[in-house]
Amino acid sequence: MDKAHIIREIRRTAEANGGVGLGWRRFEEETGIRYYDWYGKFWTRWSDAVREAGFEPNRMSEAYDDGFLLEKLVLIT
Repeated sequence: MDKAHIIREIRRTAEANGGVGLGWRRFEEETGIRYYDWYGKFWTRWSDAVREAGFEPNRMSEAYDDGFLLEKLVLIT
């Protein structure tokens, strides 16, 4: 498994996904390229691999604001 092949697969799957890079678990399911095929050999973070392939890595979900949650709680009660 070489770095160029993994980058090509990241690009291919991202383009098939509307230009959005896949997370590493879904990438593994789609391509058969396992976590340990790239981790520690070429990149230490999946976001670095996605960035090197020319895409913006996915962001973690952010927590809701306390005010928003209190407003929803008031509506429920």
